[in-house]
Amino acid sequence: WHPAKPVLITGGKDAHLRVWNVRNLFTELMAVPAHNFAIYSITFSPDGLLMATASRDKTIKLWDAGTLSPVQKIDSKSGGHGHSVNDLLWVDNETMVSCSDDRSILVFER
Repeated sequence: WHPAKPVLITGGKDAHLRVWNVRNLFTELMAVPAHNFAIYSITFSPDGLLMATASRDKTIKLWDAGTLSPVQKIDSKSGGHGHSVNDLLWVDNETMVSCSDDRSILVFER
């Protein structure tokens, strides 16, 4: 659930983020090709300004939560995981934790 808008955001095997209008029978508002493989996790920063997605494509992407515009991509070249990223957790507005099939847990600071 989006923290500031009446929408549900989902991710699926087709690697797309989909935005659903909860006030109009969950009609699809938008589909964004977000990753190259399935999206495993979607989470919002506590302040609601950022959204993060994790994918089987071994990447984490940060998005502007208001516009759903990409802000940053984290992959193995930029200090991310070498295998599928399975889940994400915001600890606070500055800290996010990720876990992966590479058997590691990484901490990212804004």
